[in-house]
Amino acid sequence: MNKKSTPLKYFAFAVIALLLLIEGVCLYQHHRAATPKDTGRQNVSSQPASATSDPQEVSETPDPGSPEGKVYFSFEKLLSQSSFRAKTDASINLRGKLIKGKRHMSANALITGANDRDHLNLDMTTKTTTRGKTEKSHSTYKDGWYITNNGKEKTRTERSPEEVLSMVTFISDIMQDASSQLEDMKVTPKGSDTLYEFTLSGETASYYFCQIIEQASMSTEELKNVTGTVDSLKMTCCINKKGVLKEQSASVSGKVSKSIFTIPVTLTETTSFSLYK
Repeated sequence: MNKKSTPLKYFAFAVIALLLLIEGVCLYQHHRAATPKDTGRQNVSSQPASATSDPQEVSETPDPGSPEGKVYFSFEKLLSQSSFRAKTDASINLRGKLIKGKRHMSANALITGANDRDHLNLDMTTKTTTRGKTEKSHSTYKDGWYITNNGKEKTRTERSPEEVLSMVTFISDIMQDASSQLEDMKVTPKGSDTLYEFTLSGETASYYFCQIIEQASMSTEELKNVTGTVDSLKMTCCINKKGVLKEQSASVSGKVSKSIFTIPVTLTETTSFSLYK
């Protein structure tokens, strides 16, 4: 399986990076020169002590007829479509000593060419609300260039189709990568659709939570050695009668740390998909 770049979604998780940086500077500025433990993973200690192995090393493609297989291949069937829309809503709650409160992010994206990565296009609007202040931005991707305009600044960066696609399929990426490790599977009919509910173990959940932090670290030098641990990771997947992914969600509670400070974090995210003609 071609592993797509993860983070989910830069527009949502960049908020975590910014808030952690602010709190780190305010509380422990004199510790910024401290040398963290080297994990040997591109100088980013994003893997917690309990996560001793990469979950992907033991992952395998599940039986298509099994519940895990239906979850896995529902995403493949979505990506085989010529175009689809994705609507995402995410809420982040940070409970640090100085930085507290909820932040809400939403995005509406139109993806064309998912079944032909050489011609992948993206048109996406995002909205972020923090402390009563809302910011909007518009992003496009075409011919290898990702362009974002927030009304104040316009940026243009070169990115791979997998990186861009992963912005709106982050939870699906996790569901596929960890499909052989899904636990407590519950399957429930939901009209003509089927709802799958499951969890990931602490070790596996911590690994993927750390990938979020690692992605956020790329744009901020001070966060290059942030670690993360997860208390729980619950996920749901709604599949239509044709076996195509219709909605996905994740709920995670954990902590992010650097040097000697730790911030409890909870995150909920839901993305719904609809075919576009």
